[in-house]
Amino acid sequence: VLLITHGTVADLADLPAFVKNIRRGAEPPPELIRELRHRYEVIGGSSPLGTITESLATKLAAKLGLTVKTCMRLWRPYPEDVLPTLDADRIVV
Repeated sequence: VLLITHGTVADLADLPAFVKNIRRGAEPPPELIRELRHRYEVIGGSSPLGTITESLATKLAAKLGLTVKTCMRLWRPYPEDVLPTLDADRIVV
């Protein structure tokens, strides 16, 4: 099973590159990065999305008795990074 989320950064230093990726390569204005950094700082410096996704993957693996890997659509690890690591005849996304 491949569990895919929208994506988020674990390190605020990656925020400009993450936002540039979301903007399909367009450089984000500095004021946008400042606002987003502030929002991350208000919630403790990082999004809970990564932790929630990993917890969900662990619970899903236990419930299904299958390997569950996670990836993100707009940040690392990307699906194309995780798919080659899966040893499976069939993958459910």
